[in-house]
Amino acid sequence: MKCSNLLSLVLMIFIIPLLSFASRDSSESDADDDLASKEEKSYAPKIKGYLQFHYRGSVETNHDGVVDHDNFRVLRVRLGVKGKIKPKISYTIEFDPRAPTIDGVLRDAYISIKKLIPHHQIRLGQQKTQFGYENRESSTRLYEVNRAFASDNLARGVTLRDIGIGVLGKIDLSEDLRIEDALTVTNGSRMNSQDDYTSRKNYWGRIGIRKGDDSNWTRLGTSFGFGDIYDPFVLPAEPQVAFDRYGIDYETDSPNYFVSAEYIMGRDDIKGDQKVEVSGYYLNLVHKMKSNYGPLIRFDVTSKGGSETARRWTGGFFWGELDDECRFLFNYEYRERMDGARADDKYYFWMQAKI
Repeated sequence: MKCSNLLSLVLMIFIIPLLSFASRDSSESDADDDLASKEEKSYAPKIKGYLQFHYRGSVETNHDGVVDHDNFRVLRVRLGVKGKIKPKISYTIEFDPRAPTIDGVLRDAYISIKKLIPHHQIRLGQQKTQFGYENRESSTRLYEVNRAFASDNLARGVTLRDIGIGVLGKIDLSEDLRIEDALTVTNGSRMNSQDDYTSRKNYWGRIGIRKGDDSNWTRLGTSFGFGDIYDPFVLPAEPQVAFDRYGIDYETDSPNYFVSAEYIMGRDDIKGDQKVEVSGYYLNLVHKMKSNYGPLIRFDVTSKGGSETARRWTGGFFWGELDDECRFLFNYEYRERMDGARADDKYYFWMQAKI
């Protein structure tokens, strides 16, 4: 059985009953009418989803006598549906049924309006904030099990998703050259928080240029972010944090190799405390071989406190193209703290199935 067949069965169990109920016509007398017109078919909801599983091992390399237990883990499960309700209006909903708390179950939940602004779409609802490359890219299309420290700690708010308005667009300048731009304005109060606890909204944006076709392209972009975030885990007595971020990202994809790099800098101002300068970067190199596999290496650094590890080398191999139904990764992480002391290394055997 193909990986996608098994995942399709899981999706059907959870989502098909909901869709069948939502798609019923309010008039039973119309049941014998022809409901299979081309226009109606184009509005039919489409199911999507994926499952990521890994085995993580730990190696005691800091010599403190303490090491994490090896473990199996269902890293991510996503069940989603996309569909149209009008020629220019569509929706996207995505769930995480393995989320450890209820506030993590709903992921994407937004309405898309196209052509109201030429060459752009407007998103209303919960969505990813737009900054850089790695965070905006789906985890299904990355070569490392874990995102870079800079992506996780600097290039987002309290969570990667927040509730607000987004505008995303692509403007063609020629057959193989285009401008890309994206902006989100969000509450800054975490994913699935229905209240805005901050004094101002968060603004995240990116503008860049891309040259090439789908099989061989290069992209360069610059990003910004500023606002307030409500993070009760930073300073419980005064959890509102003002921030600003600036970044640059570069990507090249070809039949033989993939390169991505980002540099991010900025400042955090915890209310009642001093301003803290933050920065981070990563460089990722992937060599693609003829049989859809190859080696990879990434180096990433962040200066933001609160993390055990501040420097990391990730090496390994990948099997499968980014859009394949099944993919496999092996990653080994060589980890250090900012003072040069070693942290425990980690290694991962990772598998993904998606439809």
